[in-house]
Amino acid sequence: MLKIFNQKPTLFFIIWLSMVTPLVALAQASDSFTVRQYISGDTEVPTTPTPFSVTSLSSSQIDITWGASTDNTSVSGYRLFRETEQIATTTLLTYSDTGLTPNTTYTYFVRAFDLSGNVSSSSVSLSATTDAVIDDTNLPQSSVLPPRLTAIDIDEGTESARLSFATVQPVTYTLRYGITDALTDGFVQSDLFKKEHSTILNGLEPFTKYLFELYGTDRFGRQVLLEKGSFTTLSRYELPPVSNVTFFIATVSNLDVVLKWGNPMTEAFAYVRVVRNHYYYPQYPSDGLVIYEGTAESLYDESALSTYDRQYYTVFAYNIDGVPSSGAIATVLKNQVGSSGINQTPVNDQSVSSPDDNETITEPFRLTFADVTVIQSDILIPATAENILLNTTAPFMIRIPTALLPSTTKTIIATWQHPFEAIKKTSYLMKRNQAGTFFEAIAAPMLDTGLYPLKLTVFDGSNNELGFVSGRLELVTTIDSQVVTEPVSYVTTGYIIVGSLIGLLTVLGTWLLMLFLLQLLMEKKYN
Repeated sequence: MLKIFNQKPTLFFIIWLSMVTPLVALAQASDSFTVRQYISGDTEVPTTPTPFSVTSLSSSQIDITWGASTDNTSVSGYRLFRETEQIATTTLLTYSDTGLTPNTTYTYFVRAFDLSGNVSSSSVSLSATTDAVIDDTNLPQSSVLPPRLTAIDIDEGTESARLSFATVQPVTYTLRYGITDALTDGFVQSDLFKKEHSTILNGLEPFTKYLFELYGTDRFGRQVLLEKGSFTTLSRYELPPVSNVTFFIATVSNLDVVLKWGNPMTEAFAYVRVVRNHYYYPQYPSDGLVIYEGTAESLYDESALSTYDRQYYTVFAYNIDGVPSSGAIATVLKNQVGSSGINQTPVNDQSVSSPDDNETITEPFRLTFADVTVIQSDILIPATAENILLNTTAPFMIRIPTALLPSTTKTIIATWQHPFEAIKKTSYLMKRNQAGTFFEAIAAPMLDTGLYPLKLTVFDGSNNELGFVSGRLELVTTIDSQVVTEPVSYVTTGYIIVGSLIGLLTVLGTWLLMLFLLQLLMEKKYN
């Protein structure tokens, strides 16, 4: 039996009662109900759509436009007729009739209707004749005006982008886009002849540069390249990326491959994605076949070498915001003995060098090991001529200034070796940061002290090695370093967010404590 009704109400009771009372009233309501049918008395028809026009745009398309109708309530839509057959119902004021026969006359009219089913009178009937199929080679040169772009706009999102453009004359278009020059990530085609087009590209990777080619085709069937360019999707770095996995190893077992790694030891870690490619190291999470997603630390890739003699692997570690790390890499060869090594084929944009392209302009390789810096625990640690001093307790970001690299630099592979265990070799892809000022990669803590040999190899887009620097990571338990005086990507942002969350939780806890004390005082007063 509840004694709460025998005493004066408490704060929690008042809150509970305010929630329960509507439910009690509902339970006490009658089980009878009334059904009412409302019949509209609206008999007024919408006004006739006007003006009305039809225009032939090609040998297979006619565009129809009309003015908006009005109604005493509201216009619900329009019914478009070709000859006497209804071909469309729409709420728009334009329609493109496609798939028509060349050199053929078609007649159209439109009617408006409202919510009550009232239909307007028909608009005027107008006709248009589709173009005859013309051989543009017989046209005078003065009349052959190829399609031309007048405006283009790209609105980037984190995982999508909207591309809008306008041309002098109506065209259909074909859009190809991708991360590499091969443009194999996506394909969009529109068969509608229009002067203004817009399309949304979905399923893109955050903070990724995409290349594209836009082609337009006029009514004579002539296709021209309207635009060739690039855009970069936005970053969604609310939390900094987690470190890459540790000691990623690939071992051959007959035609199978055994993969092992260590996941980042942080609460921000969500999962890993393992990507495989038989041409080159996957540089992005979509740059190959995804063979695993999850939180495991090993994978058995069955029959991976049954078709191809070599396989390249990249493991991307994701944080809880879905942001991937730069990627840890490994490669295997059929009949390989032992664990994986690093092959000099890092990434590939599928650019092909011609045998005649032997004359190249070689830029001087100016990078030295002393130019390499590391950020650990928000502290900037410069390299000496041979060593970078780190502690064993925290992850660290290794970075190289873009300004000191050749302009053709595509990627950098950072590789270091465990000082005592030869099998523990780690290789990471280094990526440009958002500002484009550094190539960066985040590594998990090195738990063992000692000297880790480090090699940083620079490649261009055709997989040519541009140069390398080498030195050592010296891991100790404590270090003395200078405090960072410049903005630090990812790391500083992470500490700010974590500090804000701690402050928010503190305020929330204080509020709950005050509410609990108030409850105790009220109970004491009424008892």
